[in-house]
Amino acid sequence: MKKIIIFLLLVLSICVFGKTEVRYKPYLNLKSEANRNPNIKSLVFSGQMEENGKVVSIYKENGDLIYVYGVEGEKPEITIVGVSGKNLFSNYGKWAIGENYDKIKANFLVFKNANYTYVLSFYDAKGKIANRYILEVYKRGECCPIFSKDLDNFTIYDEIFTGTANKDILNKIPEDSDESYVPQI
Repeated sequence: MKKIIIFLLLVLSICVFGKTEVRYKPYLNLKSEANRNPNIKSLVFSGQMEENGKVVSIYKENGDLIYVYGVEGEKPEITIVGVSGKNLFSNYGKWAIGENYDKIKANFLVFKNANYTYVLSFYDAKGKIANRYILEVYKRGECCPIFSKDLDNFTIYDEIFTGTANKDILNKIPEDSDESYVPQI
């Protein structure tokens, strides 16, 4: 009888204390979802990978940006709370495509954790070609990305790079001193 009671108490404690609340999940900007999930209202960026269909979402909370990656609506695979100047940085650069194009403006939003750097890139083509959004992951100390995927332009919700309501988001984030991910011309 003691073993059964101990087992039931163990199960109860796991259910009570083991439950982790996932506040932010990867979502595209769905207005119907905003009615069900109040966290969607703080969404400032979302986009879906072209190849694997996973979603990158960025939420704004109290001046911090929360990076969330994974299958839409499910528990995220990766969550990083980006604190400006500590593990959240921005960067700017210029990029050229071929000889016939002028330089293209590039903006980078950089999230860092212990061993990896997650870079969300926006390439503004100024109408010459389609804008481009890329998610890249770099292992610390390596110059080549270990993961690089384009985001599907038809799924992009962007208040960070092109939005007017949060246009000052990048301006308030200090630039990263490590520019190994910025394409050089």
